Amino acid sequence: MPLEEGDPRLEYVVTHATVSLGLERAKFLKSFLNEDNLNRLEAFCDEDTAMCLVMAPNCKLEPGFPAKLANKGKSLAFLKVAPVVLTKEKFNPADLVMTELQGAAPVEHLELLASECFLPVLSNPLNQRKWGEVATREILDKFVAFLNSTTIMCGHVKGETRLPMPPDDSQSVNVKNRVGLLEGAVITWTKQIKAVLKQDPEQALKDGQDPTPDVELAFWRHKANNLNAIFDQLQSPRIRRVLRALDLAKSTYCTTFSRLCKEVYTARLEANDNVKFLRTLEDWFDKLASAEDFPACEDLFKPMLHVVLLIWKNSRHYNTPARLVVLMREVCNSIIEQACNYVSGETIFQKIDAEETHLAVVEIKTLLRVCGSFKATYKEYKRTADAECPANQYMPNKKNTVCLKFTATADNSQRRNVEAANIFGFIDDQQNNSAATVNPTGGSRTVLSGLDAPIPAGRSQVSFIVTVFKDSLDLGPLKLRGFKAEPSLSDVEKRFKPFDECEMDPETPGCAGSF
Repeated sequence: MPLEEGDPRLEYVVTHATVSLGLERAKFLKSFLNEDNLNRLEAFCDEDTAMCLVMAPNCKLEPGFPAKLANKGKSLAFLKVAPVVLTKEKFNPADLVMTELQGAAPVEHLELLASECFLPVLSNPLNQRKWGEVATREILDKFVAFLNSTTIMCGHVKGETRLPMPPDDSQSVNVKNRVGLLEGAVITWTKQIKAVLKQDPEQALKDGQDPTPDVELAFWRHKANNLNAIFDQLQSPRIRRVLRALDLAKSTYCTTFSRLCKEVYTARLEANDNVKFLRTLEDWFDKLASAEDFPACEDLFKPMLHVVLLIWKNSRHYNTPARLVVLMREVCNSIIEQACNYVSGETIFQKIDAEETHLAVVEIKTLLRVCGSFKATYKEYKRTADAECPANQYMPNKKNTVCLKFTATADNSQRRNVEAANIFGFIDDQQNNSAATVNPTGGSRTVLSGLDAPIPAGRSQVSFIVTVFKDSLDLGPLKLRGFKAEPSLSDVEKRFKPFDECEMDPETPGCAGSF
């Protein structure tokens, strides 16, 4: 029998849908009342084997449970308690159950349902009267553990770390267990936070994988998002109340967790800073990974490594050998991947079998040239980085100091080599102020730099590093005057050199003290 307005079965669906979806009755009926929906609702009521009917966010009814819920909006499921026929004359609302389904976030819906519905019911003292204290405690402990797991899973679904909150004081079974409950929450938070802090970009390489540089950027983005989410949660009033309660209870966990919070703050700054700098390489990484012409990759090396050099010079956290080694290995993996796409052992032997050996030789030479070009470009920029700011260079203010490499012709009029020499002179900016950091007033004749390598007799090319103020350099070309080199003892120069590997550890392979 066709459903009509006033039918209790139709009224049941309309009433529950308008309440759950928060729609006005007239607006809902305009979207819902159509031939397809009425036919499906009638079939659901008339067939005892039809046990489930789902209403999508667009108010469209679907028989049975769909394979995939809508990504946005709320869906409603009408379920029969038993396989019965629902007639207009004998309709009993108790034969149906309605529940909400959150398509975009079903796990969050489960968490909300557990925390806002089930937990208050289980924590109600009236419901606990016949359980006994031991059973009550065990039930609540198990359910809180389930709720914590659900909260953590919600974070994993979103790609972040969510710290599960302990139940409110009003939900506690016994006040004396309150501190233990809060300490248990802190222990869980500590495990979660340490797992995030422990994440290492080199782990993929240690596991024997061959990650490309886009993995490095994705790692730091994920870690930054994770730490930002943790930091925001640690600043929330609820967690502050938990820590304040433990502090008043003289809990021993407070000091340790406070130290961990400081580690989160420091690691968060590092991750965000690394993302900011590595983001400048994203376009170059994409071009390298998607290059269709392998020889054209050669044009990407210089601009890409130039950006790496700028990161090395300006980043506060990514300018360490450990970070750069991982990045360079990943760039090499990307080049190897492109090289394998360009030529493989199988194609080489196929061309040899086809008597096209000359083409195979050309491809191999091209491959070696491109790889050699990357190696040479890397060494060039490494020399630039070493030359711009040596480890033992005097830098009074790193932010306002620039290291400049000078190349000059030394005229050694003596008939023997000079062991070492000191460089004297004056460097002025466009406003005639001294630009040399070792002589800021410009009023005295000061050693600007030194030559610690032997200078042969006659004319020869020499190079040396001088630090100048960045503000002076920004004004325009610097003016040099009175440059002169005077012989000095090499032993004196060596005193200011950093220790090499053999001096630090004589047993290092290749050193005199090694076995």
